[in-house]
Amino acid sequence: MDAGGLSPAELPFGARVHAVFTKYDGSPHWEYDLVVVGVDEYGVWVGGAPGGSIARPGLEFTSDAHWVTLYPHDGMWVATFNDSAGTFSSRIYVDVTTQATWWHRPDGVLSVSAVDLDLDVIRRFSGELFVDDEDEFDEHRREMSYPADVVEGARAATAWLVDRMGERAEPFEDVAESWLTLCRERVASDERGRAVLTSSAHVEDEPVDAGPSWVSSSQADEAPGTPARVGDPFVAEPSATLTDEETAAPADAPVVDGPVSEGSVAEPAAVSSPSPPAEEDLLAVWSDEAGDAPLVEVDEDDEPAVEVERDGGESWSGHGRSGGDRGVVVADVSHDLEDIDTTPVDPSEVTGVLLTTETGRESPLYFDGRPIEPEELDLSPELVDHLRDWSDRWTRDFDPVRGWQPRAVIADYEALGRWLGRRVKDEVGGLAVTVQLAHLGRSSLFPIAAAEDRPAEVVELDADAPGELPVRGDVVTRVGTVGCFTSEVNARLLDWRALGGADEAEADELRRFMSDELGPDYEVR
Repeated sequence: MDAGGLSPAELPFGARVHAVFTKYDGSPHWEYDLVVVGVDEYGVWVGGAPGGSIARPGLEFTSDAHWVTLYPHDGMWVATFNDSAGTFSSRIYVDVTTQATWWHRPDGVLSVSAVDLDLDVIRRFSGELFVDDEDEFDEHRREMSYPADVVEGARAATAWLVDRMGERAEPFEDVAESWLTLCRERVASDERGRAVLTSSAHVEDEPVDAGPSWVSSSQADEAPGTPARVGDPFVAEPSATLTDEETAAPADAPVVDGPVSEGSVAEPAAVSSPSPPAEEDLLAVWSDEAGDAPLVEVDEDDEPAVEVERDGGESWSGHGRSGGDRGVVVADVSHDLEDIDTTPVDPSEVTGVLLTTETGRESPLYFDGRPIEPEELDLSPELVDHLRDWSDRWTRDFDPVRGWQPRAVIADYEALGRWLGRRVKDEVGGLAVTVQLAHLGRSSLFPIAAAEDRPAEVVELDADAPGELPVRGDVVTRVGTVGCFTSEVNARLLDWRALGGADEAEADELRRFMSDELGPDYEVR
C-alpha cells in the first residue's frame, strides 16, 4: 500500500519497543529495549539511557550514555545518535539494513526488527566520516546469497548516507539533537536494563505531524494514548553545535581505509527481502480503544516470541497458528499437501466477487473475472484499508520462488482472508462472494454465506491453550486486529492464566470482553 496515502496517526510517547536484528541467514544479532520518544517526517525515534542492556551472541554491555535511534519510514538503514557524555566513540552510527518492520505484541510491547546487511556509515565525534565493514559485506553477500536487489539497495543506501551525512543534512544534525535532548530529559533505564520514562507528566494530546507509514487512516481513528510530535513542548531547542573534540574510543574501533566518496546521490528506495523471525505482524497498531493508557505493564520477560518453523513442503495449518507460536491458537489441524489441490484458480472461473491475493497487486478483488479496485464496490474506507493491508501482507511475507518468509504467520493471513470475505459479503449484500487463499490454490476456494445463514466462528477461553494467550480459534476483532485483543484484555487474559484459570467470575468477564471486541460473527465459549 502506498504510504503516501495514509493519514498521520498518534504515537504513544514512552511506548516500550523491543528491537531485534538478525543477519541475512537468520542468525541473531543485536537486541535491546527502548521507548518511543516521538515520530516526525523522517521516521520513528526511540531512545535508550545509561544502564541500558545491549546484547548480541557472545557480547553484552551496558550503555553509559543516552542515545536515540531513528527507524526511517522508508529506507534501508537504521541510524543511532550517541550522547557525548559516555564512552561511545561515534556520534552517528548507521547500520545498513533491510526496511525495518513493526509488530504489536499481545503483551502491549512494540517490536521492531530488521536484517543487518553488514555495511555501516559512521561519523566520529571528531567529524571523521567513513564506511565500515565493506569486506564483511562482500563476504556475506556471497556466503548468504544476497539477492541482486538487496546488494544494489545496500550499496545505494550507503552512498546516499555518506552524501547526506557529509553535507550535514537533516535529519542527521539539529533534528537528531532535538530528539536526543528530549531523551536525556525523559528516559532512564530500569533494573533490567530496559528504557523507561523518568516522569509521568502529561503530554499534550495532539496528533503527530507525520505518522508511521504502517498505520492506516481507519486505525488512526481508533488510536488511543498520548502522542509525541516534533516541536514545543516535547522537543527542546537544538543544543549548541558540537565541537570536534572526540571522546575516548575503544582500542578496536574501526578505522577508515580510504577517503569518503563525494558527490550527490539520490536517496534509494527500499527493497523487499527476508525479515527475521520475530513478533506478531502489525495489522492494526494503535487499535486499543479500551482506555487512555497506550500500554499496560506486564511483568514478564520480553524475549522474542518462539520462532515458527516453516519448511514450506510438508503440511499447512488449516486453522490457527502452529504449536508454540504466540497469540491465539486453535488445535492444530494439519493436512498432507498430497491431499490438497493447490492448482491455481483462474479468476474468470468465479462469478461475482472473488477475494484473493497476488504478488505485486494492491487490490485483492475481482468481479466476474475482471480485476477491480475496492472503491468500485463502494466499500467503506475502513474495509478498503484492510483489504489492501491483506494484499500488502501477502506481498511482504510470501515469495513466489521461496515460498513463505520465516517470520510469516500463515494462520493470520488465512484468518484475515476469511474475516475480510465476511465483511465484504455484509457490505455487498446479494452479490456472490468467494474467498481463495492464494497459497492453497483450488482447495481453499469457498463461498461466503449471508450473515443470517452462516454459522458463528467459535473461540474458546482455555487456560491450557498453547499460545501466549489462553484462547483457541481464529481471532480477528471488529477493527481488524488479528490474533489478539486490546492491550487491557490481553493483560487480563495473561493474568487469568497465570493464576491457573480457576477464577470463573473473571472468565465470564473475559468472555464478555472478547465477545464485544469480536462482534456478532463469533461465539465465545
